[in-house]
Amino acid sequence: TSSKNDGKQQRQVFKCPYHGWRFNQDGRLIASVGMKGIKNFKPKENGLKPVAIHVDGPVIFLNFSEESSSSSSSIPLPVPDL
Repeated sequence: TSSKNDGKQQRQVFKCPYHGWRFNQDGRLIASVGMKGIKNFKPKENGLKPVAIHVDGPVIFLNFSEESSSSSSSIPLPVPDL
């Protein structure tokens, strides 16, 4: 991520170090390097997708299911052996 200060407010931008694509805080694609002239490329359809997360100490659980909500309660957590 990087911060840009346009004199009025500071905004966060996520930049893919491999492709050079940039996304705003909502995951919307705001710059796509090397895609000019690519037939049928639609930037509005190539933003980041939401992922539900849950952090439990040093462990991070991710749920990539499209049906999941952004709530951490939708992620099944391991049950410890008793």
